Amino acid sequence: MGTVKLKEVDSCLYRPLWLRTDPLLEYQHRYDWERIEAQRAKAIDSLHTAHWNNCRALCAAVWANLRSFTTNAQFLDDGFFSLRTDADTEIDQLESLLKRLIPWRNGPYLIQGHPIDAEWRSDFKWERIQKHLPNLKDKRIAEVGCNNGYVMARLRDLGPRLIVGLDPSERCFFQFELMQAFLRDERLHFELGTGALLEAFENFFDFILCQGVIYHRKDPIGFLQDLNCGLRLHGTVLLESMCIAQAGSQALCVSGRYAKMHNVYFIPTPAALVTWLETAGFEVLKVFCLEKTTSEEQR
Repeated sequence: MGTVKLKEVDSCLYRPLWLRTDPLLEYQHRYDWERIEAQRAKAIDSLHTAHWNNCRALCAAVWANLRSFTTNAQFLDDGFFSLRTDADTEIDQLESLLKRLIPWRNGPYLIQGHPIDAEWRSDFKWERIQKHLPNLKDKRIAEVGCNNGYVMARLRDLGPRLIVGLDPSERCFFQFELMQAFLRDERLHFELGTGALLEAFENFFDFILCQGVIYHRKDPIGFLQDLNCGLRLHGTVLLESMCIAQAGSQALCVSGRYAKMHNVYFIPTPAALVTWLETAGFEVLKVFCLEKTTSEEQR
């Protein structure tokens, strides 16, 4: 695997996405800008390790090599998100970057002919939720736990004005950056942080999507209150979670690993999840899908 020296980063003028084009600037009178800047400072510090510096340099090299090409992005019938240039040519350093960014949790992708068979078939989840989405034309959207932005790319086709993804994973940040090297969509924005950052976006978003996050939170009701804080009046939250297939309002308190996952704390029944949402201040609740996760959807 090739290594790009850090001094090459400056020649590529690579910066985190928010320092190149920041779609949030036009709204900064609407939220706590100082808090967001403080979170970004912490995020930049977390990216300055040997591993992420190398990813940063590789991403810069790929971005520089892509600048001279027209790019195309489309979702294929088999669920793969195809990202490629108009020329059938290998992009220097791309394969090295794809390997450096393993594992890919969300997908699948087909990047310049390289198939990325991710852990999760995110297109399966998309098929379940898309018919339940509100009208998102010209709306402001947040996705909490956005991973690498696969669903954000799906949402962009519905005409929103802004999509902000929140995720604390440095790996997901760089995977998103690579996607944006092809997409170049200024409506899509990644903040390296958790749902707690929504407190800085009080009453800001029309729609908040959160999938596969709440059972990783030690304080699930507090987490839901953060979602409620970031939501505008009459806005909508679409929440997805693992649940216990039982009646009654109760939750499993997990000790150790659960289904080979670390950091799982509480798994509610559907009734308990509704109770949590009501406690956090949500109204007009609807449970619309209860399905088992198959090995086809999650490898």
